[in-house]
Amino acid sequence: FYTFPVATSSEDPTGWWNAYVKGGGSAFHKSLHIETIKPNRLKVNLELPGEILQGGSRNTARIASSWLTGVPASGLKASATMTLSKGPATFKGFDGYTFRNPASEFESSEFSLFETTLDGNGNAETAFNLPAAQDAPGMLQAFIVTSVLESGGDESFTTQTVPYSPFPAYVGVKFPTDGDLETDKDNTVRVAVVTAAGERLSGRQLEYRVFKTDWSWWWDNNPYEVAGYVNGRRAKPVASGILTSGSQDVTFNLRAAEADWGRYLVVVRDVEGGHLAG
Repeated sequence: FYTFPVATSSEDPTGWWNAYVKGGGSAFHKSLHIETIKPNRLKVNLELPGEILQGGSRNTARIASSWLTGVPASGLKASATMTLSKGPATFKGFDGYTFRNPASEFESSEFSLFETTLDGNGNAETAFNLPAAQDAPGMLQAFIVTSVLESGGDESFTTQTVPYSPFPAYVGVKFPTDGDLETDKDNTVRVAVVTAAGERLSGRQLEYRVFKTDWSWWWDNNPYEVAGYVNGRRAKPVASGILTSGSQDVTFNLRAAEADWGRYLVVVRDVEGGHLAG
């Protein structure tokens, strides 16, 4: 384990701070609440429309708030913000598969969901739009902060983290080994397609493409460079094909002659939904 002690000065602004850690090809994000110690004086509850939020959809949420004494927080202002960050790279039951787009340049971002006024019973129902987030690498996590503002300026809040789905279907790719593949041999690549809940989807049309990458690409590997291949700006694929997902994995073979050894980029895309993994 590695620790990175970080201190704030007494003059720094309070509120939500963001910590980002990058290691190798992975990036991690954590929201941190930096504030003077001041307990909530209001109970705040946000009821979302489901266990998974669907990107690009319009939703209705219910918010309820009361003082700790039980008196409704009538007539107070309420609001909610949402920060999107990368979610898990795989799904339960699909160990060894990657469900992430290596060409994605997605970065964590914050959105305002709604602002409203509570009624006489301390309740409100409000509609809001969720961003599509089509540049996401796969499933995301939504960190939601719901706050109620007292008339005197103090604020009470609650937080929750829920899965966020930018796509209707997710492609997962599994290679025969985590290491190098052999030349002059058929190497079978397994492909699965699942819903945001991790349930298999049949009948999805898939397109796979295989690129032989520049040797230097390995050293300056970044999402922009990968996108150059995926979007056809860097090279034409050396192999491609169409698959249809089923109740079991579908497969295709990778084969390279010994003279064609090197590094290859393999991507599989859900044609209708747009998610890509590789």
